[in-house]
Amino acid sequence: MNTIVQLDNPDFSPEPMEIADIAHHLFQCEGRWCARFEGFRLSSVFQPIFSPAHQQCVGLEALVRVQDTQGNFLAPPLLFSGKSRARIVLADRICRLLHGKNFLTLKEKELWLSLNLAHEVAIYGRSYGIFFQKVITEMGLDPNRVVLEIMEHPVEDPALLENAVLFYRQIGCGIAIDDFGTGQSHFDRVWRLSPHIVKLDRNLIRNAAESPRIRHVFCGMVSLLQESGSLVLVEGIETEEEAVIALEAQADLVQGYYFGRPAPPAFPGFRRMEPTLHAPSPKPPVQGKTHPRKIPPSG
Repeated sequence: MNTIVQLDNPDFSPEPMEIADIAHHLFQCEGRWCARFEGFRLSSVFQPIFSPAHQQCVGLEALVRVQDTQGNFLAPPLLFSGKSRARIVLADRICRLLHGKNFLTLKEKELWLSLNLAHEVAIYGRSYGIFFQKVITEMGLDPNRVVLEIMEHPVEDPALLENAVLFYRQIGCGIAIDDFGTGQSHFDRVWRLSPHIVKLDRNLIRNAAESPRIRHVFCGMVSLLQESGSLVLVEGIETEEEAVIALEAQADLVQGYYFGRPAPPAFPGFRRMEPTLHAPSPKPPVQGKTHPRKIPPSG
């Protein structure tokens, strides 16, 4: 179960930062950008997000890979461990700048970029988000091609999260609720936040593949979320059976090892990865929903 983590200094206000204050952590290596942080080496990988209705990749989720000084890969959550608010904010800023620069090297004009936000940064978006606004402006990254993923964690003050989502919408970014269906997930939060995308937790599709009853409930959940006006993304798809279930449920977007593994930006093949299953005819559009290649307009 997710818990609310109490961090040090609740009145912490991040020091004003320019890209130059973060850029010294980054360096180029083998045609891509990497970063150094507290002895860790950070790099970007991108996992494709597909639209079954259009049988093509429409977006990329950026994921961080963490290595120690011996080159061993470590669990990414270690990067955001501890109770130091300043440390978490800095790590988050380094990752977003790193992913943004690597995404731009791909020169993909049609794809959108999906970025994970550290939970602490997400709920205090108005305080911590100014830096990212500078990043997308100075890098020339179109905010309408950026989706910010907010983890489905409990928060003490829901108004903080609502204000953060409003702020990110105002700068032009799309909003996704990640890992919906775990812990204390509530449809009420979807109604209040009206995210552009709801990403279903990977355990839901796994359980649906094991139980006809859960499979039926899963399809109903997808439909209900779509009726609320959000696009539904089923992630964690690893088998053909799970892919079939996602297509039967007429999910708007799919992601997982079955369709494409995370790959570094220099990897030459990910652009050509395509779903191998035929998607059913899409449902009639819900009012307010848009083509899944583009992020619905914010506001």
